[in-house]
Amino acid sequence: MKNRRRDPVTSSGRQRSHQGHKLKSAPKESLSARAPLGSQESSAMQARIELAAIVESSDDAILSKDLTGIIHSWNKGAERIYGYSAAEMIGRHVSSLRPRDYPDDTGEIMERLRRGERLEHYETVRQAKDGTVLNVSLTISPIRDESGTIIGASTIARDITERKRSEQELRHSRQALQESELRFRSLVQNSSDIITILGADGTIHYESPSIERILGYKPENLVGKNVFEFVHPDDMPRIEAVFREHLPVPGSIHPLELRFRHNDGSWRTLEAIGNNLLHEPGVAGIVVNSRDISERKRTEDVLHATEKLATTGRLAAAIAHEINNPLEGVTNLLYLLENHASLDATARRYARMAQEEVARVARIARQTLAFYREPTVPVEVDVAELLESLLELYTHKLHTRRIALEKRLQTTAPITASPGEVRQVLSNLVGNALDAVAEGGAIKVHVFQSRDWRHPWQQGVRITVADNGHGIRKEHRRSIFDPFFTTKGEKGTGLGLWVSYGIVQKYGGSIHVHSSVRAGLSGTCFSVFFPYLAAVESPRKPVSRVRSKA
Repeated sequence: MKNRRRDPVTSSGRQRSHQGHKLKSAPKESLSARAPLGSQESSAMQARIELAAIVESSDDAILSKDLTGIIHSWNKGAERIYGYSAAEMIGRHVSSLRPRDYPDDTGEIMERLRRGERLEHYETVRQAKDGTVLNVSLTISPIRDESGTIIGASTIARDITERKRSEQELRHSRQALQESELRFRSLVQNSSDIITILGADGTIHYESPSIERILGYKPENLVGKNVFEFVHPDDMPRIEAVFREHLPVPGSIHPLELRFRHNDGSWRTLEAIGNNLLHEPGVAGIVVNSRDISERKRTEDVLHATEKLATTGRLAAAIAHEINNPLEGVTNLLYLLENHASLDATARRYARMAQEEVARVARIARQTLAFYREPTVPVEVDVAELLESLLELYTHKLHTRRIALEKRLQTTAPITASPGEVRQVLSNLVGNALDAVAEGGAIKVHVFQSRDWRHPWQQGVRITVADNGHGIRKEHRRSIFDPFFTTKGEKGTGLGLWVSYGIVQKYGGSIHVHSSVRAGLSGTCFSVFFPYLAAVESPRKPVSRVRSKA
């Protein structure tokens, strides 16, 4: 080629340049590729020698080329990076370092150099002699002659292959970390359990979004507050003791149950398991996983209460059975005593009164046995007759407390149901009315044929139980059919109306309540409807309505 030359330096030491111009930036010359320029000034010669030594000893590849891209100088760093010797590269075009499948950027670089631009930290790829593709960072500066004309360029190339590989690995690591974090965050945010991170003092550092669905709080409203503010006072000593016990010990904390305040003020039972990660820098907290087990606890309590009731029923039935025999003997003796010739009129009257009381005890014993022995399959039930027999059990209590009972028991067609279940509903309503009224109060009981207010075509029997007691407060009216809700304190179980609601639901009926707490006008009225033809297998959902006056 016309422009190729093996030695870019003349024998006299003066550097050649493209088109006969003198190069102005001689420090780019390689000691192995050119002889030092002669100079009559020893200081200039010394400076040139020092600069050439710096270039030659640099770890970076330093080369010079003319404006056509022909390489004129090649230092030891270039030999080390690219694997070519100076003799192999001087006179070759710089594009020979470009990988075959990589776009040729030489033309663009040379064009920018002709405009006098300087390229700094230009990252590209070059190919070494052994075929290795290298990532390099180029700093390319134009070379001017004494008149300032650009006659070539100097290039400093730094091998950044390891740095790029490290950056790529770091990017992959960050991406993997982000994906892992995204999966973890998605898992936490969509978990059906509550995930909480606590500080060593119980301060809430994080709450998962599920807490809003379970306990009604927005997560951001709890962060910064102390978790013990929401624990039931009765559970506080036990929970604080467990917390203090496991505070200095890393690792898991065994499951425990506690009551936690809902945003509406009620209490929910949670099952919580913790993991002390205070010593882990990435967490620096105690991770607590909580699950709402309120329904499970209610079910367990109902089962326990049912077992107790069943046991009580068996015991009562056994006692009633054993009482029957002595009662028959006492009844016979009283009959003989009443007719004994030695008794005067007063004594005979007392004997008859004793017989009546014993007879009442016998009826109670028979009814107790009936409660236990009644069939569970639906049969025809005369509601008025059943209610009449039920009210006999409360005669003594009504009389003692001077409570007026008004009965209007109309004859109706029988309904199809379990007598024991219907009796249980009526017993709960009458018992609640007795508990609500004060001494000297009044209770009204009415049985009559009616229609379902939701389905006027459906006929049946309606039972109303009304009292002039203290009424049900507004904040309690929506909860009276919930299990374990009671306004009677320790006296009540909170199961009566809940069980009654379930029985009415079973037979496709409905239950309504009207209540008022206004002074002088207070009272409550329950209305229960049983259809004549109850679809026990697939009952309609009953309506429980609350009507109230302030």
